[in-house]
Amino acid sequence: MKDRCSRRFILTTLAVMATGAFVAGCGDDDEDSASSQTAKPAAFQITATAEGTKRKVLEFPSTVKAGLVTVTLRNEDKAPRSAQLIRVTGDQTVDDVLKIVDAEEATKIPSFMQDGGGLGAVPPGTTASATQVLAPGKWVIWDDEGGDVDGPGNSDLGAKGEFTVTGEASDAELPDQGATVTTADEGEGKAKEYDFVFDGLKAGTYAVVCFISDRAGGKPHAAKGMLEELTVE
Repeated sequence: MKDRCSRRFILTTLAVMATGAFVAGCGDDDEDSASSQTAKPAAFQITATAEGTKRKVLEFPSTVKAGLVTVTLRNEDKAPRSAQLIRVTGDQTVDDVLKIVDAEEATKIPSFMQDGGGLGAVPPGTTASATQVLAPGKWVIWDDEGGDVDGPGNSDLGAKGEFTVTGEASDAELPDQGATVTTADEGEGKAKEYDFVFDGLKAGTYAVVCFISDRAGGKPHAAKGMLEELTVE
């Protein structure tokens, strides 16, 4: 089964391709002054629960207004939970998306899978949030925790579904942040190389990797330069 970490990089890259960035946070962090000058985002509340060990659930609204949205995941389970999002342009279901995401071999990303986002692993009993711009249309949602050698993943146990983003496309902008990671590419065809550009990160050591390939398939971007160790002093 494909590594869970690589799946999240698929989603993150789709989000960057569509919106440029998203703002993530955990707990009750205070908003900065830049955020207060930005239009108030709509709220999309997700609750992760479990019914024993054989049933996992994600509870969420059936609709949310297009534009700036704060996606919040409250984990009421006893294990880590996540909420991954992808917009689809046709009549594909969440199961159609999962066939691509869960494929054992790297494959091209179909055109019906557009921008994505969501939240990675949230510890039991905690809450995390991410603010991003959601385009109107049909979206799928699933929990990609669990699985591999541990048995069925949470999506296999029921933690998945669909919702609709309503209204017109928005030109809302995300609040300015103190740190950014920008993806870049150079060249054409097989000679094309990829890179990251960093700005304003907190002190620490970071590993930044992109495991996905181009939409047409081929080697993962890490084999084309998107693999860096960054030390911020």
